[in-house]
Amino acid sequence: MWQNSYIYDGKISDVLCERYQLDRQGEEQAISDQIEELLAGRHVLELGCGAGGLTESIAKVAASVLAIDNSPELLAVAVQKELLPDTVEFRYGDLDILSNTNRIFDAALVNFWFSHLSKNTTAQFLRKLHSHLSPGAIVFIVDHIYLPEAGDRLFNQPGKTDTFKVREFGDGIKQQIVRNYYDADKLRNIFALRTSQLKIQVGNCFWWVNYRPI
Repeated sequence: MWQNSYIYDGKISDVLCERYQLDRQGEEQAISDQIEELLAGRHVLELGCGAGGLTESIAKVAASVLAIDNSPELLAVAVQKELLPDTVEFRYGDLDILSNTNRIFDAALVNFWFSHLSKNTTAQFLRKLHSHLSPGAIVFIVDHIYLPEAGDRLFNQPGKTDTFKVREFGDGIKQQIVRNYYDADKLRNIFALRTSQLKIQVGNCFWWVNYRPI
């Protein structure tokens, strides 16, 4: 089970929990299988590696992986995994840590990061991501879909197009975070003009896309 888990603010019924877990496990396996097939032999930039759940899948087949996350707590879990140091490098931060380097990758994997981007920054984010990729590179992006029956409470703020939720951390501190969810049509509107060979899949727990930048 991946460590980038869906965080609920409400109580989940036993029936929903059972259904969700079955759907989730099947989709996780399908996503992992696609990632291993598409990224085999490539030099992968992984953004949002979290605790390394998908990093393990990539490390089996990739030539190299630079795994980045902005959570020290999750990275501390990830580095404990028995992954070959010659293949996988873990770094704290975001895409900005690559600003002063000439390092180029031929694949990118973005995990559960896209939904935290403000809608008015998605185009800028994709341009920056693509700038670190070589011609013919493959991009794979995965994130959650919205499950209202699971108690994930969203709200709007005046003058903003984003949706937000309150996340409570282990120390009891609560913080408002951006949480935007997308269906297939919205994903197509975001990616179609910037990509070729675009494939969009929307399941009951996750959405995932893969494409080649243009």
